[in-house]
Formats: sequence, C-alpha cells, structure tokens
Amino acid sequence: MYNCDLFYDLLNSVEKYSSETPRVFLLGDMNARTAIVNDFIINDNVCGPIFDSFNHIFGYLSDTNLPVRRNPDQSTNEFGLKLLNLCRSTGLRILNGRHKDGLANDYTFCCSRGMSVVDYLLAPYDFLHIIDQFIVCNFTSFSDHAPLHVRLRCILHDSQEPERNSGTSNNSYEIYRWKEELKDQCYESLTLNSGSLSQIVFSDIEKSQDGIDN
Repeated sequence: MYNCDLFYDLLNSVEKYSSETPRVFLLGDMNARTAIVNDFIINDNVCGPIFDSFNHIFGYLSDTNLPVRRNPDQSTNEFGLKLLNLCRSTGLRILNGRHKDGLANDYTFCCSRGMSVVDYLLAPYDFLHIIDQFIVCNFTSFSDHAPLHVRLRCILHDSQEPERNSGTSNNSYEIYRWKEELKDQCYESLTLNSGSLSQIVFSDIEKSQDGIDN
C-alpha cells in the first residue's frame, strides 16, 4: 500500500525528535504483535570497576531494573519484530503489561479471527516513572480497538515565568543505530583489536572525555 518502510520512517522520526528532547513517547495502533520478546538488549550493563570509572562520562542507563513484561497475546508478526527492533535502537520501552498497577495487561484489538495486542504506549526507559496511570480500557461499540488511558505526571511552569533558554536546550544527544549487515565486520574488528582494547581499558588513562578519545 505504501512505497516505504513505515517502521524505518518511524525510527527516523524518533531519532529526529530525540535530538531536540529526550521525552519522546509513542502511543497508538502499531499493527504489531510482540508476545513477550525482549524490547531491550540483554546484559547491556557495564560491570564492576569499568562502570565505576567511566559511567560519569558515558551516562548510559541499562535496563537492569526494567519490570517483567506480561502479554496475553503470545504471537508475533513482522510488524511486531520491527517494533521490537525500534525499541532496541531508540531506548523506548513497551509499557503494555509492564505498568505497576497491572491494568495495562490486556488485549487491545478484537475481530472475527480473535483477539490480540497491537496498540501500545512506548516511553523512554528513564522516563517510565512519570507515567502515573496506564489502562487498557473496556471495548466499546464504536471501535474494534480498546481505548488506551494514560496519565502523566508533568511539571507545569508559571505562565508568567520568562521562557527558559529562549526555547533552546543545553542538552545534546547522540544517536547510534545498530546495522545488522555490519555485524561480521564489527565482530572481526573487535577480535583483531582485542589486545589493544584490553590495554586501553585497564590502563591508567585520564578519566575524562579527552582521555577516552585519546
């Protein structure tokens, strides 16, 4: 129907807006069935002395405390796998079946062929705490999709307060995307340079961005 990859375009949109603000959320019908396949990279946390030495430089948050995701729909489809890859690439996480009150663990779509979960709320891992409420509501006679109810905890500034930073942000964000077709090249490069990498990581280098770059 469309002469494009919708999830590729969606990924580009998330990256574009993430460069302007870290608070990018996705909500709606994705036509994606994800079962309980991981939407994050397993064992991506930095361990031990490396974390202690360099975490203040990288500022990277792993998903070690991410709640278990429950899903009554145990099937996947092509769009579901693309949505999961989008989550791994952007740091967005699926809230369905994961929210603390348990009211987001339900089917969102019903048709003559059965029921499924295809409507989602996706949020950045480090902003999950601002989602006060997420409910998959009861179906109505107006749609074959269940309404999604979301309540966010927001900080509203006084309208009389001068606009901060004249609409600009002091924060900058770099986006990195994994390319599956370069996997073998990446593995070969790491293998060939494993000795040099070990020497660098465990050497007494200056603990700063310049030190890391050098």
